[in-house]
Amino acid sequence: MKAMDNEMELSNTGALFFPKKRKRSLVTPSTSTISTSSEEESLVIKRPPLDFHFKGYSIWLEIDHPDYTNCIQACANHFNVEPITPHVTALYGMTHLTETHARHLFKTQVKSTFSKRQWPHLNPIGILTDVEFNGVNGAVMDMAWSEITLESSEEHEEYLDVLHSLLHENMDVTRIRPWKPHASLVYDHHIDTVLNLEDTIRITSAFPNLTREKRVVTGMALWKTEGKICDWELLDRFDIETMESLQKLLLDERQSLGDTEDYRRRKARLQSKELDPSSLDVNAENVHQEPLWRHLIVQWCYEVADVIEADREIVYIAIHILDRYIAKMQRNNRPSKKQYEIMVMSSFLLAMRLYSSENLPLTLQALLEKSSSSISSSELLSTAKDIYTSLTWHTTVPTAARFVHALVQTLPDSISQDEKTKIFDDAVFQVELSVFDEFLMNYPLPSFVAWMVLENTLCDRKVLSASDHNRFREEISSLTGYREIFSIRSRLQNLQSLHVSGTDCPCITHIIPADEDTSCDLVSRLQITGPLQIIQEDQGQPNSRSTSGGR
Repeated sequence: MKAMDNEMELSNTGALFFPKKRKRSLVTPSTSTISTSSEEESLVIKRPPLDFHFKGYSIWLEIDHPDYTNCIQACANHFNVEPITPHVTALYGMTHLTETHARHLFKTQVKSTFSKRQWPHLNPIGILTDVEFNGVNGAVMDMAWSEITLESSEEHEEYLDVLHSLLHENMDVTRIRPWKPHASLVYDHHIDTVLNLEDTIRITSAFPNLTREKRVVTGMALWKTEGKICDWELLDRFDIETMESLQKLLLDERQSLGDTEDYRRRKARLQSKELDPSSLDVNAENVHQEPLWRHLIVQWCYEVADVIEADREIVYIAIHILDRYIAKMQRNNRPSKKQYEIMVMSSFLLAMRLYSSENLPLTLQALLEKSSSSISSSELLSTAKDIYTSLTWHTTVPTAARFVHALVQTLPDSISQDEKTKIFDDAVFQVELSVFDEFLMNYPLPSFVAWMVLENTLCDRKVLSASDHNRFREEISSLTGYREIFSIRSRLQNLQSLHVSGTDCPCITHIIPADEDTSCDLVSRLQITGPLQIIQEDQGQPNSRSTSGGR
């Protein structure tokens, strides 16, 4: 397969495997000979279905990926066979169970164990087309098939051991290792099969994500696999719901940040097993703004948000917009004080207009009343328009606070809901403090910051046993591919410590208007200095600033 450009290896047994620790890719889909049109294939008589008699009960893993289903249909169309049900077999052919007993164990044992336990991701490592004969070399069926071969790990093997033991209770039966996971694509007769590796590769190349991205297990199913394939019956199933919202947020994060070189670099470093956290220069990367100015404008944004009773997440979004805009500017052409102040106010207005669902009493005039007197409405609107046209926009911004919420929901049920609420509040406060730090907002991904602040909170509150905490940590690491970076955790903890001590750290003041002040309009309530008005233009130093209020 010359077109594979040495990115994959073709063996003599009809298997194509991706070499480890190398970038995996497939060739661009061929425009000749391969057709996935059902209309064209309908003119050809379908091959007869398999007549092999399978046996017993099986456990299937369900993976959520539309391309997988589409690829199965494309294979069926091309080879003129019946499409199969998408699945990854965990256990096959359990003949020691009756249907009643199988249903009972699945519902009471398997579901209770795995419905809130994220199965380790499935990593594609190759494509295989093969034939086996019942009784030959340990084979248990007569058939030909094509598959996406998946990688097993010690963690996968441990999960299979647990699953096997649940369905073989009180039986001295050892599971045969190793597990050979695969996502089946197409089945055919073992004699005179029409399946071949070359066509399978060319079909799957039309769905490149199938061989580039890890598969997430979204559910488990109990099947009665007795008799021919047409006789198979789904008996029961359940969703693995624990990480559902987190998985969606991770997808939103990737889409909102874009599949850019910067995003891939940031994520690769967070997932790297070779990265030495102690070598991470957290002060040198992604810092383009004057730290003092940033501290003051973030504080100002929080004060405005509190006055108008907006969700503080809007500040995270506003600064996210500001950082993206400044990153697009020339790095050696830093904005002046006035330009920076206008950018901040414009970013805050855009965040309110685009991402706030609340009808909040904030107008352009209200902001101008408390800004530098030299700023005009035309300057503010012009900058807001430039920011809007310069950046790409998405319907949602996956903030670190949203990731914290999703992560807290995945904590074990042994933690009460009241305690989870306290954990959430403590973790989100660390997220709010992280906005002051330009590095934390722009180097680690929001999902990673959320995990690190939650780790800090869990360690502080000590609500989990060591074993439960390690298990939770492993589940998150398995889902995200991240590993802990203690220098990031330490940086977050340092921000909180400085806030508590009141030294060298901007405070987050809560401004709560008095009840009797309801007659005042917004402008009179907004007794807040402009974003950088307290900085002397020439000196670049702040006047004394109150740190009262706190959290």
